[in-house]
Amino acid sequence: MYKISENNVPVFLIGRDLIQVGLGLNDVVMNFDNNCSMTIMSIDRFSVENKDLLESVVSFDGKYIGKAVKKVTIGDQSTFFLTFDGGGVVTVADDSEDYESVILRHGSRTYSI
Repeated sequence: MYKISENNVPVFLIGRDLIQVGLGLNDVVMNFDNNCSMTIMSIDRFSVENKDLLESVVSFDGKYIGKAVKKVTIGDQSTFFLTFDGGGVVTVADDSEDYESVILRHGSRTYSI
């Protein structure tokens, strides 16, 4: 909804270890150390290694759990990428003009994309 720019890239995730992934009917919650989290809403907004949510979940072997985010990059105004230690990449997209797609939390702060 709010698009992604250089001003709202979640750089606070760099160096954070992914400690938990929770899957819901319409969302994926990624919890990181240091009180950081990312909630990705709707099944169309999450992919791992170019696979859609269902395929990603079915094939998810936990290889990112315990790995640190090494880099956060912007693809365009609607997409950003989390590169993990070891080279794995998670793609996050803001694909809705009407609703928030991603909620990021860092300590007591909340950011909507």
